[in-house]
Amino acid sequence: MVDWAYGIKKLYIRVDMNNVIATGHVMRCLAIADLLRQNEIDSVFILADNNAVDIIAKKGYRYKVLNSTWNSLDGELEILTDYIRNRDNEARALLIDTYMVTEKYLSEISKYIETIYIDDLNMMIYPVHKIICYAYYWEKFRHVERYEKAFKEKKICQVPLFYFGPRYAPLRLEFYNLTPHHIKEKIDSILIMSGGTDQYHVIDRLLANIDVLKYQSIYIICGKYSMDFEMLKLKYSLCKNIYIYKNVENIIDYMMKSDLAISAGGTTLYELCAVGLPTISYSIADNQLDNVKKFHEEEIIEYLGDMREKNVEKSLATVINRYTYINRTKRSKLMRKLMEFE
Repeated sequence: MVDWAYGIKKLYIRVDMNNVIATGHVMRCLAIADLLRQNEIDSVFILADNNAVDIIAKKGYRYKVLNSTWNSLDGELEILTDYIRNRDNEARALLIDTYMVTEKYLSEISKYIETIYIDDLNMMIYPVHKIICYAYYWEKFRHVERYEKAFKEKKICQVPLFYFGPRYAPLRLEFYNLTPHHIKEKIDSILIMSGGTDQYHVIDRLLANIDVLKYQSIYIICGKYSMDFEMLKLKYSLCKNIYIYKNVENIIDYMMKSDLAISAGGTTLYELCAVGLPTISYSIADNQLDNVKKFHEEEIIEYLGDMREKNVEKSLATVINRYTYINRTKRSKLMRKLMEFE
């Protein structure tokens, strides 16, 4: 996963977190920083504001707050380039993880430092030095051909180096070197996870379409910015088999003791693949659609539907019933194989 970081002694990471974009970008960047720290590569986070300071400081990383606007990056160019240019002369690079980039922003920064961009959306020709696309659907982007054409037309000064596929997924350290997940004859425990805000009330809708008395345990993990956490705690307070938590740090513990997961279609799917926990996915944003549909087409993770639409959750019980012991065993092996763990 870290071959793109060879030769780098210090990595700057430009990323943000708030109640609009939630925590996903910061969490995957922290996973990268943790892995690089094992390889004696130091990471310094660069942030627009203070929203992510606590979580980054808790992990022991240094940070620089630009006091800029998170969704208007061109406005921070002068202060960011000055900061980068005035740092030490150690071999260093800048990892950028935000959808708010512009061609101007990337072009200017790339003049002063090696730039690495995490690409989920294929929004433009990125004028950077390296591109990481760990999404399972990366082939549809046709990166290399587009960049070679742009290079010939002089739209970029050089063709970036590309790092493609799930092997580059930013897994947290605890998701490496796991033994295959134990698949039980029947589903006793279900793990349900929401997005950072759960603005579409996904957890409440899913629970309403599960026979909760059928299972020994149902673990609910709400995101940091969940608007429904207190309501869910009150609504299900008498259900002794439903455990509701918010913004947990030890998510792997709940994955390991569950027989089935229901999750949104972001980076968490790759962590579930590393565990080999049979999963049903749903989407809550456009940038998840390619992911969930590709997993569904390959019969690795079944896709429930887009929770921005009404009544998608009505088919949940039917989908769960399709997750027989044989089905779950097959999917678990395919999940780990995708991550090159089988």
